[in-house]
Amino acid sequence: MHQLSITAVLSFALVMFSAQGLATAAPTLKAQLQTLIKKANATWPKIGSYRILDNNYGQTIPTEIYFYNNQLEYKELVPGYGGSIDSQIQIFEPFYSYTPFPKQTVNSILILEKLNVKRIDWTRYTGGYSKNEPYGYVDSVQYRKYFTWPLSIISDAASKSKSVSLNAKSKTWAISGLCDHQKVAKKCSTNVSFNPNGSIKKLSQDFIDGYQRWFLFDTTSPTEPFVDHAYVIDRETGMLAEF
Repeated sequence: MHQLSITAVLSFALVMFSAQGLATAAPTLKAQLQTLIKKANATWPKIGSYRILDNNYGQTIPTEIYFYNNQLEYKELVPGYGGSIDSQIQIFEPFYSYTPFPKQTVNSILILEKLNVKRIDWTRYTGGYSKNEPYGYVDSVQYRKYFTWPLSIISDAASKSKSVSLNAKSKTWAISGLCDHQKVAKKCSTNVSFNPNGSIKKLSQDFIDGYQRWFLFDTTSPTEPFVDHAYVIDRETGMLAEF
């Protein structure tokens, strides 16, 4: 009888230990990563910026992304004359896109005189990131992704992951699997680390064919919208734009 009581107690203890163990088991690495991705989404700002470095098979192409609520600035940095760096800037809103109005050219001076104005900053084109321009010259809708592209990168990599590992020392997550590159799924490794507040600290991708991409978050966030609608000329009409 005494032996049966001991056996019953031990059996009960094992059941309780098993149940508690299941309830308090540490989450898997994938589950931990998904929690961090949710935090990154929650902390992503409406006004912010980041830099993209694409190592396109030996040629590094830097691009800077700035966003201020519903306006997006896409700035591609390209080599200029004598080793200088030129900025090719495009601004996108839901239904319009803009390029800088040329300064101090014969044509721009004539336009200012014709319209009897002292200042024009931007040329407006019909079509933005919510609707392409009607003639199909520019696929402006593709630029919508840049508002939150780093978030999409890590979410997509995690959903298609074959393996997830964590470097405890550097606190860097390595996600191996498939990644989209130029609308084609390719094998790649995505490496990401997070700040204490949940935002993304570092992000990079290495593709099996040698292509590499880095996201840097050391840029300065904008303090005002990029386009002042008072100083815009409409490309189609040649007149000051109406909004």
